[in-house]
Amino acid sequence: SSRAPIVVLPRPKPIVVTSRYSPDGAAPGISEVTKILDATILETAQSDFINTVVQDDTEGDGPNIAEDGITAFATPPVFDPDDFPIVENPGNVGIVQQVDLTQFGAEFVRNEEGELIAIRVGEDELPFPSVLGETTIEPFRSQTLDVDVDLRGTVFRGEDDFAFYYAQEDLAGDAGADEVIYLLTGKPTEVRKIFPAEGRNETLVRSYSFEDDYQKRNRDIASEMRLLNPIIAREFGDVLEGASETPFFVVQPPDGAVPKTLYAGLVIDGSGNEQVSAINLDIGFVNANGNDSGLEIVGRRRGSYRVSATNSAAAMEGSTGTFSAFDDGDFASLYGENGNNFVYTTGVVRGPASEAQDLYFDNQRTDGVLEEGEVLSSSTMVAQLNGVRRGRAFDRTSRIVKGFAAGIVEPSAFGTRVFRSTEVGDLSLETNATNGTVGGLITVRDVLEADPVIRSMTLAFGSDGLGGDVSDTRSTFVDDSTFGAVASGTPGEPGSPQTTITTNSGRVIDHDNSSPATYLVSSDAVPQSQLFEAAGVTECTCAFLDWGWWGTATDFEDGSLDQNVRNNVHLGTWVAGDVTREQDMPTVGSGSYEGHAAGTVSAGNPDGTRSRYVAVGDLRVDYNFGARSGTLEITNFDGRDFSGTIAGSRAADGVSNQFNGLLAGSDVKGSTNGAFVNNGNRMAGGVLGGFDVRGRSYRASGSYVGARIPSAAMTGPN
Repeated sequence: SSRAPIVVLPRPKPIVVTSRYSPDGAAPGISEVTKILDATILETAQSDFINTVVQDDTEGDGPNIAEDGITAFATPPVFDPDDFPIVENPGNVGIVQQVDLTQFGAEFVRNEEGELIAIRVGEDELPFPSVLGETTIEPFRSQTLDVDVDLRGTVFRGEDDFAFYYAQEDLAGDAGADEVIYLLTGKPTEVRKIFPAEGRNETLVRSYSFEDDYQKRNRDIASEMRLLNPIIAREFGDVLEGASETPFFVVQPPDGAVPKTLYAGLVIDGSGNEQVSAINLDIGFVNANGNDSGLEIVGRRRGSYRVSATNSAAAMEGSTGTFSAFDDGDFASLYGENGNNFVYTTGVVRGPASEAQDLYFDNQRTDGVLEEGEVLSSSTMVAQLNGVRRGRAFDRTSRIVKGFAAGIVEPSAFGTRVFRSTEVGDLSLETNATNGTVGGLITVRDVLEADPVIRSMTLAFGSDGLGGDVSDTRSTFVDDSTFGAVASGTPGEPGSPQTTITTNSGRVIDHDNSSPATYLVSSDAVPQSQLFEAAGVTECTCAFLDWGWWGTATDFEDGSLDQNVRNNVHLGTWVAGDVTREQDMPTVGSGSYEGHAAGTVSAGNPDGTRSRYVAVGDLRVDYNFGARSGTLEITNFDGRDFSGTIAGSRAADGVSNQFNGLLAGSDVKGSTNGAFVNNGNRMAGGVLGGFDVRGRSYRASGSYVGARIPSAAMTGPN
């Protein structure tokens, strides 16, 4: 594919759940196997996870996988969690659960040479492909998987006898089905391939590509933006085919440290009232059980989407993980000699009955498009290893950078507030190339003083360092241009994210007992060249600066508040760089800078609704270092031009590295705060900052970056 890669975030080991299922004696098919016998499902929401605790009076420790290492997953008739509405049609949202195959005698079929030629489950025999990759399963009459039903499907074969089967009813016109069956087998990857006993003195970066989600594909739903609820993916339609995605990265640090994972995807299609947008971020890690084999990947699903410019944004939460073909305590779910394949998913029943399972969860507002029984979902797809590269093949540096962040806060389905940073230290970001982590803090303020409760918000993301999370499994740093982070953990406990609001009365309130759904991803991980091209804007080619996207869904509860304070941010922007020290600022001469601005607009419509969308514009800054003043101009931002005078102030040990000013133009007015940053050894070689503008039923908030341009008229230090 020519599309850009996606970034995925690492997550802590999920609380995985299991129950036991037995077939109905009258109809011993897998479609009936998922009916619960004598089981009570108690489901609660805890942190990232939708926990399903199953209490069962029958004997045993849960589903047993055939000795040959074949396991099955199938669509249950219904999914009935305790704290969520019943999912009447689990197949419509991709939910499957593990099935007990032992009663059917699942086994491999080999020829006289010992070559694997088929998998037999009861009376059904599925051919094992002779070639690698995807092979069609021609229609056949099933006697076990689904009694007296014609099935068809697809099988993907990988190295070392890995195979993943997808089967559904053979419907007229090759239509997709809600009820599906998956079979999985393969040779587990040895732990030493990921965690070498003698350690390793260098970083390795693995890159995987995802195959289609076969159930989505057969229902004519795009597989891009892998972590979207299938119903939401159908809403987006063909737009998803233009998404920018990363590969699924696994970063293996030296000395046997925990490997981190990252996948990201972003689509922004259209402009103004016609725009739709979605961002996926998955951060996770590879876990080993200490035996020779037994590797699994666990992650956190984060992101947000807007299916219509007039709809409020919904936040994406929940967990991700890998299918296992074994149930002997090894949870082996990476396959092949070199970890060649795995199946990525969530929402399946697995592990001992005393544990819990987690699903995708969409946290939507009152104008969301999902019905109550549709907010839980899952997806299932094979990952194929593309290659393994040494870390030194990438630009990977440990550094601390500072900057600004901005976004439109949605406190309710219909309200919007302009929040942004006003000082260069309001965004702090630290990368650790050795550990493969990134972390920091975002502070944004109610610059228009329009929020009746909140003066400012502070959000932690990622790992340790600058007040962020002390866990090193909540972020992944692939290289200087590709990284992402999330916030997760129960507030008030060791390692929890530092997420607070400061009220208008000055009271600081910690986030409540759930994880904030905060995410941050670099723009280079999910580039949006078409966004700039469609707007006729030139994107800044300033590699010495960082910028990207962030969002959150928070819920604050305190006795001093009249009610819970819930805030969503979808596709906020952030910028960061090596801020020029005051003593290094030029004191004579002048310079000009060009770059771009990106931000979010909230605009009123004639029918009383509001549209919210992303916009970009061109940036120009001209500054006289001797006079400590200049001009800043943003043009073609959502069809508007605005500009103003900016000024710095003399500091005790030099000239201020920051500037501020008022903006006006195109029937809007606003303000800006910015700073000068270094371009390598060139002091004040760039600028970055944040801005806001407002007019009649119009608000916008964003960030900008710019590089100093060569000019014969330029004077002063370089």
